[in-house]
Amino acid sequence: MSKFDNAKVTYYWSRIPGKFVNSRTGQAYRSPNQQGPKFTGTVREWYETLIETIRDVANELPGQHDCAIFVPRESVGTTRIIIESSVLFRPSLDQFSVGTLGDIIIHETDLISDDEIIITVDSGNLPMEGGNPLPTFGKVKILDMNIV
Repeated sequence: MSKFDNAKVTYYWSRIPGKFVNSRTGQAYRSPNQQGPKFTGTVREWYETLIETIRDVANELPGQHDCAIFVPRESVGTTRIIIESSVLFRPSLDQFSVGTLGDIIIHETDLISDDEIIITVDSGNLPMEGGNPLPTFGKVKILDMNIV
């Protein structure tokens, strides 16, 4: 159980290219006749859909200014690599952030698991009170992290 289970908004995204899930429930999309959306792009293009999901969460948070995301500090090969593979990613030249995704600042934290991304409208801080997160943030839960 994560300290960040009380997110104001939680969306889900699957790491498996072409696996469409309901962004609100995480349920895999299946139609009765097995017809449905088909993904014909590259893995990198699929990973761009994670960035779209992050933006969707940010758009539901109050304020819409100084948006930032928090990624796990030790996520070599997984969440951080996916973020850094985005065409929007620009590495930071200072020690205060990992980089940016367009106008979204990226920070690292030890407080979340490798299958979570926290989105907040305060660009520098996780919304905490007494060691517990306040419900003024959003979260993307990444499904299917172990696809190998």
